[in-house]
Amino acid sequence: MDHVDGGGRGEVFSGREGIETYFRRLKESWDEFLAFADEHRDLGDRVLWRGRLEGRGWSSGVPVSAPLDILYDLRNGKISRMHSYLDHGEALRAAGLSE
Repeated sequence: MDHVDGGGRGEVFSGREGIETYFRRLKESWDEFLAFADEHRDLGDRVLWRGRLEGRGWSSGVPVSAPLDILYDLRNGKISRMHSYLDHGEALRAAGLSE
């Protein structure tokens, strides 16, 4: 994977160092973080993962439950880019789909 969009923060992480930064920040932000899949859609050179996240903020301890979609772009059978969404409708539009 060479590109991750940080979702709600509007950040983009590129290259190996960027991907490592993304996952380090994720780990630092959450005391608990679980993602539950509801559906996968094979779109050829893309995959839409739909589900939800549940977690607890590291410093606040506040529980969070929210929809989570991740749109993966594939290149040569490997993930080359991922973009996360906290709104199912927005993810569907980005994938060129409708409800």
